Amino acid sequence: DWSSDVCSSDLLWETSTRLWAELNRLLNGNGLAIRLGGLAVCPLFNGDAALINNFFREAYRQGVSFYNVPYVNYSHKDQDLDETLDRVAQAIETLKNGLG
Repeated sequence: DWSSDVCSSDLLWETSTRLWAELNRLLNGNGLAIRLGGLAVCPLFNGDAALINNFFREAYRQGVSFYNVPYVNYSHKDQDLDETLDRVAQAIETLKNGLG
C-alpha cells in the first residue's frame, strides 16, 4: 500500500524531528539565541524578534524560506534536509560575522 510507505504520519514526524533538532543544534552551537519549540510537525521560533527576523532574512538569501511556524511536508527527503541545513549553516555564519 503506497500510503503506508509514502504518506506515513511517522515519516512526517521523523523528518520534522530530525530537521528541527539539527537546526536547534546549529543555532545553539553558534551562540544564536533562537530556538524552535513545540511539536516537531508544528514548531515555533522563539527568541528576540529582531534576531529572528535577521535570521529569516539571511536564510532567505541562502535559499531557505522560514516562517514563524515552519513545517516540512511529504516531498522533503533526506537530501533536501541536508541541503537546507548546509544553507542555514551559511546563513548563521554570515550573521555571526556581522555581514547579514
